[in-house]
Amino acid sequence: MGSQIMIHPAKSLLLALSITVASTAFCVAQAIDIPSFSAPAIPEPGYPDFAALNFSASLSGSAKSGFTLTISEADPNIGVFNFKHGAYLVSDETIQLVAHFDSTGHLLTNQNNSIEIEGSVPAWTHPSYGAAPTGYSWSGTTRDTLLFYADLTAVGVDSKDEALGFSTTDFYGWASQFANPNAAESLWLYSLLGSVDPGTGAGKSWDAFLAEINNHTALTTARFAGIESVATVPLPSTLLLMLSGLAGVGGFAWRRSAPVVA
Repeated sequence: MGSQIMIHPAKSLLLALSITVASTAFCVAQAIDIPSFSAPAIPEPGYPDFAALNFSASLSGSAKSGFTLTISEADPNIGVFNFKHGAYLVSDETIQLVAHFDSTGHLLTNQNNSIEIEGSVPAWTHPSYGAAPTGYSWSGTTRDTLLFYADLTAVGVDSKDEALGFSTTDFYGWASQFANPNAAESLWLYSLLGSVDPGTGAGKSWDAFLAEINNHTALTTARFAGIESVATVPLPSTLLLMLSGLAGVGGFAWRRSAPVVA
């Protein structure tokens, strides 16, 4: 009997688009809404942000030593740097993520938990999608530029959207030119493959892992495919002050859906 992969219905469009990107040499950029992830104490993703499609993660360890969620990937199918009205392809992108948990899914904050993104981004006047952002200017970066680094300080689960969220602190890197390092921003991981048959070699599903974290039941090792990420760049403090005055009239609505190149 062949292995079967069950795809979460809400994410079937994203999967189809990522497959199209991977198989088409010349594709037209278009916007895709990122879900408005929500979990207690974990901020929703906003602008500007980094997004990446289709990489893998592993959960290794034991009940005695604890477990480590690891992502260590180079050149996923798609990597983008998003602004409100445009996105820039990230070339030669590498992602390194390490998050340590105890045996029942609590984040071990006394260990190094972090996300690091490296790569190159074109000059601000040449967006891959949409329009260049107003009020900013940057020259193109070189290969292996540290674009984003942040420590992961807390974890939460959005069961509705099958996403794992982390709050971040100590943000730095190329994108810090846009940032208030003290702003409360986030990293979100989710999967295009909501449920995976163990016959695929992926072990338990992403959903099962999220349930273990959320309910603090015993973790077990696993490998996950089709993982996506949204790493939010903190907004400048002056812009945060301006937006706070607009929040009551829907000023934050634009932070609830970020365009991704496909």
